[in-house]
Amino acid sequence: IGTLNPGAKLVVNGAAINSSSVSNVTSTVDFSTSNLQYTTASCGVFNLHNLKDGGSYTFAVQGAASATCAFNAFSDSGGTALTIHMPTDHTATNVNKHTLYNFIVLGVHLYVAWSPGL
Repeated sequence: IGTLNPGAKLVVNGAAINSSSVSNVTSTVDFSTSNLQYTTASCGVFNLHNLKDGGSYTFAVQGAASATCAFNAFSDSGGTALTIHMPTDHTATNVNKHTLYNFIVLGVHLYVAWSPGL
């Protein structure tokens, strides 16, 4: 019989799953530390690292300025790019509102969904 450690994180295929959210202060978001990430910065270009095939990830942008997010996505720490599929209605975020991005990786493709104005 095993013991559960509430402070431990589950790592699947090199990515931490459902551990505590991680705040990002740079434009690089490392999903190996958690599949739940956020930033208090406004949108710009974000580099998404360690997105693994079959993974589901969430990224919250909590910045106050209206701007359009763009992403570079990698299955590792920046060398192996994924093909990004953005929603056709993707535009600038709303002033003083949060935006939630959901990412799903299938093979070498990253599918993006977003919920603006939260």
